[in-house]
Amino acid sequence: MDCKTIPLFFLTLLVVLASGAAVEATVPAIFIFGDSTADVGNNDYLPTMAKANFPYYGIDFPNGTATGRFSNGFNSADEIGMSAF
Repeated sequence: MDCKTIPLFFLTLLVVLASGAAVEATVPAIFIFGDSTADVGNNDYLPTMAKANFPYYGIDFPNGTATGRFSNGFNSADEIGMSAF
């Protein structure tokens, strides 16, 4: 490289790095594979007698409505998702 291209190279590198630093990374989803602490179930659409659509399940959620999950509140996967984003 000659003396004229070195400053141009560093200027281009600076512009590229500065423009990349301003962009925030977004994650579209979190996939959590786990046991019962991460999976509380969602069986509203399964043909079974054990349903989780009773009013008590979901009382800690917004609107206090049943969610189809065997939990009355958030689980560990929900907490990770809310704190990460």
